[in-house]
Amino acid sequence: HTDEEYGDESSSIVQFSAPIYYGDKKDGLVVLDVVRLGNLEERCSCKFATQDSSAIAGQCYRAFAGEIVFESGEAVKSVEVPLIRTGIWAATLEFKLKLSEPETCTLGVYLHTARVKVIDDGHFPSSKYSEALENGNVASIRGLGLFLEFCKWTLAQEGIGWKTALCMFMDQFRNLYTIMVIWADMYFVNEVCKKPDSATNDLIMPTRDQTVYFLVAIHIVPFALLHIWDWKRLHLDLHGHVTVHLQKCLFRKYLNLSQSSKKAIRPEILYIAVMEEANIVARGFVETLELLVLVGDIAASTAFVIVKMQRGVSYALAIPALVIVWDLFRDKCFKVAGAHAEKADLASFTYEACEEAELI
Repeated sequence: HTDEEYGDESSSIVQFSAPIYYGDKKDGLVVLDVVRLGNLEERCSCKFATQDSSAIAGQCYRAFAGEIVFESGEAVKSVEVPLIRTGIWAATLEFKLKLSEPETCTLGVYLHTARVKVIDDGHFPSSKYSEALENGNVASIRGLGLFLEFCKWTLAQEGIGWKTALCMFMDQFRNLYTIMVIWADMYFVNEVCKKPDSATNDLIMPTRDQTVYFLVAIHIVPFALLHIWDWKRLHLDLHGHVTVHLQKCLFRKYLNLSQSSKKAIRPEILYIAVMEEANIVARGFVETLELLVLVGDIAASTAFVIVKMQRGVSYALAIPALVIVWDLFRDKCFKVAGAHAEKADLASFTYEACEEAELI
């Protein structure tokens, strides 16, 4: 390099000792070394600051800035950046530490910025089943329990938790609307449709016509508002956000594996996991929310029937009972054994054919 790039030959060059540093979340911090090359006699200094990349300050690490001062004869300084221990699994994320504003020194041309990779060596989606995974006893892990851990992990992700809560809250208005419609229909038949000479003390509005208009409004106005919410929910795209976040995590984890670990993973398996199964798992999460809304609808309707129609109690209780029985036996009836293995084998065969076999 020329003197113009580094400044005066008599000045010091300040830079990081390496382009990439690694920090483990469980350690709580990562240490970066800043070195001074060249003239060590004079006092020099520079400032430093963290910069977000895939890791976000306040979520993965704590934003940190300050000044490094090299006294006469000092050649190495260390910077400790705090890492946040969240207890939530994360893919390998990274942020940057940049040097700036040098005084009586020159910053290195390339090593004035260092990348910091934050490693999480835990198991996805949580450490609950770590012992079973480390012992190779995968069959002992219950699917429902694993899915619940995935749901907890998903809700803890930035931008997904509040969207899920909003969807759950707004979807409950459908249950309220169902109750309102049932009540309005029963009220119309039992009160409004009485003979004209009957007493009107039980009417909501002063006249029958006004009461009918009110009942019609109960049917139409909330229905229109629910359609507006459906349009807004499409723009929230909860399913898409969960899918993309899971795909990013899987691929980032793969990119930061060692070469031996990468070779142990067949490319077709990675493709199926990222492009297909991530979407399936995300759809399962969203459909679970829809199932909870349906359960709330059934519970509200059942409670209303029990309160208003004592003779229909047996029928009202039979509906949720049948739903539970169907859910218990559905997976056993429609489970396709070996589907994942066959798909992986087909993808492997296709990959090998494209890579090795010549076209005829």
